[in-house]
Amino acid sequence: MTHVYRKAGVVYPPSRIVARHAHSGGYVMLVFADGTRALEHRYVQETISLRPLETREHVHHSNEVKDDNKPANLEMLLSSEHARLHAKTVERVSLLCAVCGRDVYRTASRQQKNLRRNSLTACSKQCAGLVGKENSAATAAHGTMTAYFKCGPPRCSLCKAAMATYARERRAKQKNIRG
Repeated sequence: MTHVYRKAGVVYPPSRIVARHAHSGGYVMLVFADGTRALEHRYVQETISLRPLETREHVHHSNEVKDDNKPANLEMLLSSEHARLHAKTVERVSLLCAVCGRDVYRTASRQQKNLRRNSLTACSKQCAGLVGKENSAATAAHGTMTAYFKCGPPRCSLCKAAMATYARERRAKQKNIRG
């Protein structure tokens, strides 16, 4: 390496490197005599290309070892290409919404979580609210005050009747108290 061009237009020869230490994420950080810092893999790639790297240009380590900064191991990619290269493939499962029957795609891990919680699959917040009502309605005994609050609007006829009965009894009690 003879020299590298930095963004500020200042040339930093290798003789100006005063420190080399581990940086977060496993990369190597270089510190120059004037206090300027640079990631070693970017420094090496700039030396190879004889120009400063643009922000959108990433340096990929071909062997996936972040502190192996030999020129043969480094490859310059655009950020979009680099992201595509490292993108994880996720297994997706096709399901049907329990309310409206539309296709819903979920990751396999999320579907496993839903199964552990015994919750039904929904395609939207609106359908999820209806699924929640069905679940709570199935667990609550309708026709009781507890069910009235769990049932939520629009209330079923049994829960409406329970509320009406409760209101009548309460008015009767208050009438008896007043005398």
